[in-house]
Amino acid sequence: DKTPSLTGYDFGGWATVRNNKSTIVTDANWIASQAYVTDSDLTLYATWFARITVDPDGGTFGPDSKDPFQPGSSTPTDTNTDDLTELPKVDKPGYTQDGWKDENGNKVTEDDLKRDNVPSTVKPNFKPNVTFNANGGSVNGSSTYTVKAESVTVLPTGVRSGYDFNGWYTEANGGTRLTLAEIQGISAPT
Repeated sequence: DKTPSLTGYDFGGWATVRNNKSTIVTDANWIASQAYVTDSDLTLYATWFARITVDPDGGTFGPDSKDPFQPGSSTPTDTNTDDLTELPKVDKPGYTQDGWKDENGNKVTEDDLKRDNVPSTVKPNFKPNVTFNANGGSVNGSSTYTVKAESVTVLPTGVRSGYDFNGWYTEANGGTRLTLAEIQGISAPT
């Protein structure tokens, strides 16, 4: 086997121009093209596509996930920068996905991964949700209201006939009263 190898990368083929996948030589274009007929030496360059591990990080790939990501799967999936068309949506109870992040916590997109072409593992950037339970009343016209915690800019007001609203607490009876800043800063769903 004459296929070269490089740790963390998939071999994409031999190209006539360094780091230019559009010049990869295939059997078909090699035979059909006179562009490669030359009286001098011809240098071909190995083309590499970085391996990307897409880890759902405790969630599952969403129902609209495309190959190689299997809808409903919680297993990290490997692909490479050439095959990656889009990063899938990931579902995780109690959280809202806010894009993707790399090993250092930096937000990344599929375009970033393709441009950088560096082996990496990416995980969903999950933000915890907060559920306001009206405890027998209503909030925003419903008995519960769930929203991404960091997006709460004003605490909603609960309404219940015969009662005065006294704030949001960690328990249905008693518990600790929470401030806006505490709700915006939660790190796990509540």
